[in-house]
Amino acid sequence: MFIALGGGIAVLMCVYGGVQYVYSADDPGGRKKAIQILVQAIVGGIILTVAKAIIEGVAGVSIC
Repeated sequence: MFIALGGGIAVLMCVYGGVQYVYSADDPGGRKKAIQILVQAIVGGIILTVAKAIIEGVAGVSIC
């Protein structure tokens, strides 16, 4: 349940960061913030995926 919720939030943050990037075309500070949001969302998604793989590997059962 938490893996799916975290994945959904990561996807929403990627969309939010992309929209911020597009709408801040003239503002370098806004673009920098949007890129940070995108990078953090992608890193969060990777952490969720790796954590799920580790838990499934140790426990031997699927958690989703």
